Amino acid sequence: MEKREEKVKDAYEQIENHFKLIGATTIEDKLQDDILQYIEFLARADIKIWVLTGDKIGQALRYALENKLKMKFLERGTMCKAVVCCRVTLLQKAQVVELVMQNEKKITLAIGGDGANDVSMIQKAHIGVGISGQEGRQAVLASDYSFGQFRFLERLLSGHVRWSYLRISKFLRYFFYKNFAFTLCHFWFGFFSGFSAQTIYDPFFVATYNVFFSSLPVLASENALETWYWTRLYHFVLSGTIVVHFLFHFALYSVIIWKIFNTNYTHVGVAQAVLSI
Repeated sequence: MEKREEKVKDAYEQIENHFKLIGATTIEDKLQDDILQYIEFLARADIKIWVLTGDKIGQALRYALENKLKMKFLERGTMCKAVVCCRVTLLQKAQVVELVMQNEKKITLAIGGDGANDVSMIQKAHIGVGISGQEGRQAVLASDYSFGQFRFLERLLSGHVRWSYLRISKFLRYFFYKNFAFTLCHFWFGFFSGFSAQTIYDPFFVATYNVFFSSLPVLASENALETWYWTRLYHFVLSGTIVVHFLFHFALYSVIIWKIFNTNYTHVGVAQAVLSI
């Protein structure tokens, strides 16, 4: 249909005539508790805040996102501490996120409400966060992380994200070290085998190398993290038990006892009897 918006507007003007106002209803959109406190936390963390709201036809933002003006719009927006875009459609929200991603080369975090209006924005960003509510779960299902209150975002950014980054960094360093050590032995053995493609490892060791040297160290480190919270009494009892165990077996099976107390043994053994012939 050509000129659809104009025809719809004319239809509204023809229908909405000679009406008598009986009553009016309003909808209050309340913010969650202590939301200003956590917005200040984002600002102190040097995170640029862009608020995209409205879900209506916004002519001004549509012109700003055109090819001629979008770079100027991005330049002005990045100079501000906070940016608010009102009367924004679903597509324009995704376009703003894509504009920042492609030109600023920074990590974008999109936080959506509990409706379907923010799904495209959440899917377009690097990290999408959905806050569950009463309107629906479309944004929650499309997000990477979801929680019930906006205040949980502080714990996600300041705690879990940093811990995850440190764990992945340590694991990758160990992963490269493990594979480098595995291949370096093959390379060094080549100088002694004339690079004849002869393997230095046993086939069973090759098959179980990743199992023992990838899985077990992670499990051991997890066990070490749990023992970190033990008291000194627990450490003393467990460590002392291990030490006593090894000392007992060393004293029982070691030849040192025979060398020290050899006069107490009348039977010298079969080996020495053979040598004395």
